[in-house]
Amino acid sequence: MQNKTKNFTFLPNGKPLSTLKNEAKKLKKQSKFKTLSEAQNALSRSLFNKPLNKLSKNLEERSPVVISGILYLPLVVNTKQFECFSEEEEFCYYVAINDKELGISKDMGFSIENIVSEGFIKDLSFGSFEKMLTDQDVWNGWHIKLDKEHFVEVKTTDEGIVADLYFDNGSELDAFRSCYILFEEMVSFNYESIKNDSISDYKAVHLFGHELESDSTVFYTIGEIDCALSGTWILTNEEGQFIKPEEMIAQMKQAGAEKEFWSWLYGKDNDLFEGFEVMTAPYFEYQNEEGDLLGEVFDTLPKSLSEKTLEIAEFFVIER
Repeated sequence: MQNKTKNFTFLPNGKPLSTLKNEAKKLKKQSKFKTLSEAQNALSRSLFNKPLNKLSKNLEERSPVVISGILYLPLVVNTKQFECFSEEEEFCYYVAINDKELGISKDMGFSIENIVSEGFIKDLSFGSFEKMLTDQDVWNGWHIKLDKEHFVEVKTTDEGIVADLYFDNGSELDAFRSCYILFEEMVSFNYESIKNDSISDYKAVHLFGHELESDSTVFYTIGEIDCALSGTWILTNEEGQFIKPEEMIAQMKQAGAEKEFWSWLYGKDNDLFEGFEVMTAPYFEYQNEEGDLLGEVFDTLPKSLSEKTLEIAEFFVIER
């Protein structure tokens, strides 16, 4: 769905990842380590108690990224803030910014169109960002320069996430645009079991009991945008009889061919199912509160809760 990616990967101490890699190169040239990887991992252990190869995925997920002209700012949130989750874990909620506006959810945001120059997103550099820390030196947000006189701060609070647009003329600081989202408005999951699962639309039909083309199930809502499964898959056999999903799965289990059936349903040829034909197909979609389609339909859920949030955040700025 999204491409043309540019990562601004920061270390937990707020410095760019490149600072650690450059220092590791110096140590390697001084023959203090046999390989660059060993030097990088040693430095990372000394600073963060983890080797870099164990830290890398976490660093990228918790750092700003530009994808297809949209800047995504991650804010770390704990699932203990939400009644829909029974287990505690951290994930990233993303605020989106393009050349026209900042969006914190589908309906919450503010315009920056008359402030930033054309190509603002393309011209972002590491110097555009600063990690914000609480009084206890805990990272809680981002400071982003828009131009010489304006900047945005996006941070977590005790109640949710707030974004403020500031004017700074060197002697005076004024927050003149602001928006926020409460934890209870950020995320709602109807099926906690799939929060870190990347299931396909065909498998979801079986797991959640869709039998009719008109069936629709909202799995989760992020930033006022629903992720729904619509429709079902129905087969016909050689006699032209219609077979619903639960009936077909039951037959395949009895025949010991369930694994082969799923492979065939996903497109792998198998003579065992010659004569069967898929008549209808399900799909996932993102919807607004009125049930209108946002973007294109798709066939597989993003895997982690952070990945689900990142993909849906696109519509915080392009659909308002």
